[in-house]
Amino acid sequence: MREKETTTLAILGTDTAVGWAISLLLREEGYEIRMVEAARESPPDDLIEGVDLLLIPPDFAHRRCEESLAALREKRERIGVPVLSLTAVKEELLYEEEEVRVVPWPINIEELAREIEDALNTTHPAELS
Repeated sequence: MREKETTTLAILGTDTAVGWAISLLLREEGYEIRMVEAARESPPDDLIEGVDLLLIPPDFAHRRCEESLAALREKRERIGVPVLSLTAVKEELLYEEEEVRVVPWPINIEELAREIEDALNTTHPAELS
């Protein structure tokens, strides 16, 4: 397991009802949640500063998601933030971003927490005990 006490997740797209519901459930699991506005052009560098994982809710439009990920790419690569996408639509499994980890939706919160920890442990191998 990673050594960091609090894990901060950023949920992309502040206008999604499902994203807000997921944030409430993940808070109950002990995660700190930050809702991140979808990037239109060049987002401020601090949008994902201090974030351990970027989560894409299943109701976030695929095209807007691709644009947002592209805008955040350099920052994500520099600080090593993994991306987890919840999706119910098979076509959305194909991301241009090869590092987007896709998780089928719906999923129960315990399984989602395991997927999050897997993504974090895979991305941060130096922090494993």
